[in-house]
Amino acid sequence: ATLRNQTIVHCTTGAIFSGGNAAFSRTIVYSCGTGVQCAGGIASLSCSDFYINSADYSGCTAGANVFYLDPKFCFWKSPAGPYWLHDTSPCFVKSANPCNAFIGAITSGSGCTGAAVEHTTWGSIKNIYR
Repeated sequence: ATLRNQTIVHCTTGAIFSGGNAAFSRTIVYSCGTGVQCAGGIASLSCSDFYINSADYSGCTAGANVFYLDPKFCFWKSPAGPYWLHDTSPCFVKSANPCNAFIGAITSGSGCTGAAVEHTTWGSIKNIYR
């Protein structure tokens, strides 16, 4: 199995590999409990961006060109997505990541410009300080 060019966000576990051989590449895993869990078989993790996960991977080892940079999302319609990449994102600018490739699901067209921020609520900001 091959999982390639995905954007996985705000999840408990991004991907679980439990048997066989799998390739996981050119994927963004952002703000998950566990990014990738390997519970059996062999999973090859390569050329992917893991950012602010509780655990980037469990039972797996990082392969070639795995990196840990802010993907810089911008939201045009809602914070629920789609997860477009800012025009300065290391996942959108090929020369800014070690793979020299587009990373993630939405890489066609031009990236958005301006400040790259994630929308939040006042309640979630207050919870940070409780």
